[in-house]
Amino acid sequence: MQQTAEALYETPFSETPEMQTERSLAVIDVDAIAGLDFARLRARNQAADILETNMERLRQGDSDSEVPIPVDALGTARRVVEARRQFGEGSPEYSEIYQGLVTDCHRLFGEAFRKNTWEYFSEAHQQYDPASGEFFAFGQSLIEIVKGGLSPMNEKEEQMRRTNEFVEETTYQAIARLSLQETVHVVTVSECPDWAIEAYARNSKGSYGGYVPEIQKLMLRNVRFDPVDGSRYEEQVGLSGEYITHEVVNRTLQITSVIAEDEQLDKIQIHAKQLVHDSEDGVFAFVELLDEVASDMSGKTIFMGEVVDDHMKRNYAGVREEAKER
Repeated sequence: MQQTAEALYETPFSETPEMQTERSLAVIDVDAIAGLDFARLRARNQAADILETNMERLRQGDSDSEVPIPVDALGTARRVVEARRQFGEGSPEYSEIYQGLVTDCHRLFGEAFRKNTWEYFSEAHQQYDPASGEFFAFGQSLIEIVKGGLSPMNEKEEQMRRTNEFVEETTYQAIARLSLQETVHVVTVSECPDWAIEAYARNSKGSYGGYVPEIQKLMLRNVRFDPVDGSRYEEQVGLSGEYITHEVVNRTLQITSVIAEDEQLDKIQIHAKQLVHDSEDGVFAFVELLDEVASDMSGKTIFMGEVVDDHMKRNYAGVREEAKER
């Protein structure tokens, strides 16, 4: 399949009055892009087959090694041990995956330290292998990682989210096969799932699979595709859902013409969207738009998902540096 990056932006945009601002953002739902829709449908069917196979293994009483578990917090650590045993501590294979473990630990610490407020996680390099058509991070195939998340032991809502992530990764593989002539950005919005919010309401001291239902925290993931070497770079932002609510996210999708003015999506449907946009601001282009909509709907001044003084300068450009220094 041959297509230039410019073709991804050919879909016309009908701007609403709210978009007639200095910060208007052109957004395209990848489902509207010819050639990607088939790959995504095939991936969704493939994910359903994998889930059913894993469910059958569970019914048959197969060992945990045959059935993926819902949360594998020590998975990277086990792979480090395996690499050391197989290749040796001085090997490039061990060094690469060990760096992945360090990155995972930094991420977990950052999430815990900034649990009840926003946090930014800088771009992570993910290499494309043309031979396999897969992306790799620290020596690990990303499609295999998301495939491992298709656990029948997950909450039903979580199974649907893991299916979305499998489709998302397959979408990135399809985009990498295009003849990109310019940088392409794709953003995904992941809201706090209802099962975690309901579990928190029943037991505020429980565990919620890494989610933060206390503030209904949402995550925004932006993937930047580099046309030079085919690599991609993934950055993420975590934001409080107190003001950037489900209604705000839906309204933002309406304003950007991703959905119709009278259309409402549930959280799973929103999570399933991959949105191509044209801003070099990366993830902050969408964060700023969400803040603007949240400000309009709440009557308060919102910056990074939180209320700030009306006169405070909302410096999105400084957020990356602030997070780096922290």
